[in-house]
Amino acid sequence: MRKVVASSTERYNGGVRIKRLWGSSTVTLFFVFYAEDRKDPAKWMKLEGYGKTPGDRKTYAMNEFRRLNGEEVPKTVPPIVFEPFNR
Repeated sequence: MRKVVASSTERYNGGVRIKRLWGSSTVTLFFVFYAEDRKDPAKWMKLEGYGKTPGDRKTYAMNEFRRLNGEEVPKTVPPIVFEPFNR
């Protein structure tokens, strides 16, 4: 597994729906890339990170990058499942 790097660019308030799904209304935008592609911005992806803490949000963005590139995500991270609200 290649080393993935995530660099935070900005944060914003995602609102009540995000807070109910993830436990925090803060959404962080990251530039995510492989360590060897650090000097080639054309290979970077801009992804959103969700979670209660900054570390959770960064981990989410890095794992989403791995999923989008067809890599195996570490088994310690549960798969993200969205369940609709019936309100």
